[in-house]
Amino acid sequence: MIPLRKALLLCAIVDPEVSAYDLPEIVKKLTNSGVRYIQYRDKKNNDRQRFDNAVEMNAICAAAGAYFFINDRVDIAILVGASGVHLGPDDLPLRAVRSISPDLLIGASAGDPDRAAILEKEGADYLGVGAIFDAKATKPNASRPKGVSVIEEVSKNIQIPFVGIGGITKNNARQVIDAGAAGVAMARALTQAENIEQNASDYFACLKAN
Repeated sequence: MIPLRKALLLCAIVDPEVSAYDLPEIVKKLTNSGVRYIQYRDKKNNDRQRFDNAVEMNAICAAAGAYFFINDRVDIAILVGASGVHLGPDDLPLRAVRSISPDLLIGASAGDPDRAAILEKEGADYLGVGAIFDAKATKPNASRPKGVSVIEEVSKNIQIPFVGIGGITKNNARQVIDAGAAGVAMARALTQAENIEQNASDYFACLKAN
């Protein structure tokens, strides 16, 4: 498995509320195209369906050498043997999660440089920073766009890798990298494409362009 920092270049968030296809099928297409970070976010299904989905997607990621993270649900992440969990501001405290599962990778959401620095001290392995651009189409409760300036500020404050999230497109993804982020994270923009593999390849080309 490649280092986490490299895997974060293109982070795919798979969510049944915004994805147009079968979730495991999406994960297969994404990993086949080279995506090495998958996050499963599910506020729609019941716990049994979340668990069953997670088991299947985790197996696909493991076979591809990709990291598999679960949003919010520490219990499911531990049960299925996921790579890690991503915690939002209203989820369990990072230090509490670390105490019950020392080997679980932990990502966390930070909306500003101060919060990013706190989460790094608490032991986060990586951060998601945003919203960088307008993200309300996918997440109605998303914060107001902060612009790439917040990426520049966060990069001065922390050493762990972080990704920009919120309103990322092919037209602005490279701006986030140039400002200091390790990568970008997307849900709708990656998973609703008619050709997911080609779409992911196009994003990689944008991100790696000089």
